[in-house]
Amino acid sequence: MYVKYNTPLNDQNCAINCGSWGGTEPQGQLTDVWTVTPNLVSEFRFSLSRARGVATVNNQGQGWPTKLGMTYAPDNLFPSMSMEGALSTSIGYTPFPPAIDAETTFVPSEVMTWVKGKHILKFGGEFDRWWVNTGWGTATAGAFDFSGVFTQNPADQALTNGIPTEGEGYADFLLGVPSSWSVSINPETGGRMYSAQAFAQDEYKVKPNLTLTLGVRYTLQSGWSEIHNKLSTFQPNIVNPVDGSLGAMWYAGQNGHNSLTETKPAIFSPRLGFAWAPGKDWSVRGGFGIYNIIAGQNITAPAQAWGQGWVPSGSMTYDSSTAAPLFQLSAGPPPGKLVYPSNSTRTPDLLNGTDVNYSFYNSPIAYTEQFHFDVQHELKGGVVLDVGYVGNRGVNLQYTRDLNQVPANKLGGGQNARPYPLFGQISAAYFDGWSNYNALQITVKKQLSRDFSLQANYSWAKAMDTLTSAGWGGAGSADRVGYQNASNPAGNYGRAATDIRNMFNGNFVYHLPFGRGKRFLQQGGMVNAVAGGWQLSSIYQIRSGLPFSPFDSTNNSGAMSGTFRPNQVGNPRSGACPSGDRVGTINCWFNTSAFVQAPANTFGNTGRNIVNASNWRTVDLALLKDFPLAQLREGMSIELKFQATDVFNHPNLGFPERDIESSGFGQISYANTSRQMQLGMKIVF
Repeated sequence: MYVKYNTPLNDQNCAINCGSWGGTEPQGQLTDVWTVTPNLVSEFRFSLSRARGVATVNNQGQGWPTKLGMTYAPDNLFPSMSMEGALSTSIGYTPFPPAIDAETTFVPSEVMTWVKGKHILKFGGEFDRWWVNTGWGTATAGAFDFSGVFTQNPADQALTNGIPTEGEGYADFLLGVPSSWSVSINPETGGRMYSAQAFAQDEYKVKPNLTLTLGVRYTLQSGWSEIHNKLSTFQPNIVNPVDGSLGAMWYAGQNGHNSLTETKPAIFSPRLGFAWAPGKDWSVRGGFGIYNIIAGQNITAPAQAWGQGWVPSGSMTYDSSTAAPLFQLSAGPPPGKLVYPSNSTRTPDLLNGTDVNYSFYNSPIAYTEQFHFDVQHELKGGVVLDVGYVGNRGVNLQYTRDLNQVPANKLGGGQNARPYPLFGQISAAYFDGWSNYNALQITVKKQLSRDFSLQANYSWAKAMDTLTSAGWGGAGSADRVGYQNASNPAGNYGRAATDIRNMFNGNFVYHLPFGRGKRFLQQGGMVNAVAGGWQLSSIYQIRSGLPFSPFDSTNNSGAMSGTFRPNQVGNPRSGACPSGDRVGTINCWFNTSAFVQAPANTFGNTGRNIVNASNWRTVDLALLKDFPLAQLREGMSIELKFQATDVFNHPNLGFPERDIESSGFGQISYANTSRQMQLGMKIVF
């Protein structure tokens, strides 16, 4: 399979502020099945998957720096410029910077299946190889801000309590005097990792109505490395040359290794299960297994680990104590302000004073323990009822947080109270999080008979974790609260962002009983052409609301990182808001009086995800009609389809304002769904 895509961002006719994201996604697989003997089969596969995306901006390579007289610009792009004040405007800000993301995976595998008496034995393995070449912001001509400070009253330029209102950024731009300038160019990096896996499984038919399955999987996983060693991380045991304290930067190739984490050579994951048929139309199944979570590039380390220490960068900001211009736009920044790192400058203290990352070299492997038990029974009419328990326990889950947060006993102590005062935030990829999921799941299913099929599912569940993550974003990417106290993971354990206590969903398909071969209007000809061949189908969902917690955007905790939470002083689920609106309305979804701002230099006591958002109810409907056209061509027909999403137009309300500092605190200002209808036609031949 081969897919090519191109996504324009903004108007492609514009020459400066627009761009596009395009790429290819080729995939392929070779399979060879060899019947060695009547009871021994070999299956070899080799798969290749590649996704390559490139972000380009329209102003790249057009000679703008030369046209603007800015020959000092590091790259051939239009610079990003913003002007503040009454005539505020900006130019050169594209939807994204120049970027590349090319991910390639090779997977050869072999599986042998051997039937031996009452045993079906399977054993085999695979070798996975990942190449991830990525770079976000690989080129820039610099960012310039014109605040208006140089066109205000000269007597006011040295004021430290903010910029007076009489200055105009556009006027500063005409004078060519920026108040700030910055450059940061992220290099393209090539992440590399491999994993070798092997497994053995025995499916043993103990009795005609009882089968046991036993198995184990072995995994070897390497650490992530970079093809040119453009990889770095903070290490707490490296001496910082500035003052001799511990805590400085490690670069790939130093201290005897070039990967962020060590290779894990012996990971064993057992699995077992059973299937038992105690009687006619009855089935009982259960199982347990441990499943490793392969450490992807964004899981092992934050994005800044890749290429940090190789980033050409520079910045200058207006200093009110001198009130001097930074430089003239035509001349550019003074020599030496844009620094290109080299081997000689890439020292342990190179990134002092900045935010850095920390990947533990001996990080444990994350895994889940999954278990289930269910009973299935076929009722009259071909209806199957399935009742089961499903559990999932996550261990060693990613819980990235600031290693350099001010400790709870030193809140308010400022930069010097940090564990490593020579650095800003240290984004540490800890793997000490955990999760639990337990659910009762009930399914009713009816296969198509008498023109009707149905599936209905209900779950009563509880999901708890220390931080909710999802997909590419890494740790906390799906969490609506985040952490408050980095030193206390247990204090963040609570309802997961995905916790849905009650869920009812399903679908049905009904072939209407009209037309030839049906119960009514069985005449052929025009009657069948109009009344026959209609099909009604629906997908529906009713569920509990997702959880959330209030937060305070003014972080007065003194921790210098994390999410500041208010103090809870009442029940948010009862009473009325100060406005007089009762709880549960769009103007008062929860009792806002139940939360107050926590005192400065303390952590708030509000728990994580303690309030529910609105329940969700939606029904989608489709009506389909087939018009046979056999008289034109055998097998030819026209399919007419009417579709409606959220057919009852029920407003599924969004989250209320959660910021205690907002004037709309506790109020809901948007809905997620609305009825949409469409009519389509398809010709089949």
